[in-house]
Amino acid sequence: MSDEVRALAPGFTHVAIEAQGLVNGPSTDASAELLDDAARRLAVRLDGRAPHEDPHMAAWREVYTVFGPKPSRTRNSAEALARRALSEAGLPRINLLVDLYNAISVAHLIPVGGEDIDRIEGGMCLVRATGEEDFVTVRWRGGGRAPRGGRGRMARRHGRDLPPLELAPGPT
Repeated sequence: MSDEVRALAPGFTHVAIEAQGLVNGPSTDASAELLDDAARRLAVRLDGRAPHEDPHMAAWREVYTVFGPKPSRTRNSAEALARRALSEAGLPRINLLVDLYNAISVAHLIPVGGEDIDRIEGGMCLVRATGEEDFVTVRWRGGGRAPRGGRGRMARRHGRDLPPLELAPGPT
């Protein structure tokens, strides 16, 4: 985490887990069940409340706000997924690995992301976006868009930048 991010959100902590030998593939019945189970757990946890009314999500909103976005207009990934999980449409099935980390995010109301470690050179570091970064998301496949300046994002020395408030490489 950069010194700038640490100064903005002194109580914020993050965890990075590296897994080797994973093989991704299309969504399966098992990954769909993980997503459905996570949505059920979330519904029980919230007991009719909106995701932003959960104290844990309220704390995430406070941290997210430090980076500039208004959480009611631009939700962090955990809140956006939680809202989808509770909607009629439910959670999308993307692929095995994305389904897995989306299920973890929804079940625990935490932002979770994943990156192909083989495409990252150098370490990863949570930094503030400058507004000049391009990155490609599933939604924006084939094109990039820059996060607004000041938002948190993980940055890498090489390769595509990661979405705001996710991961990117830092000094090695």
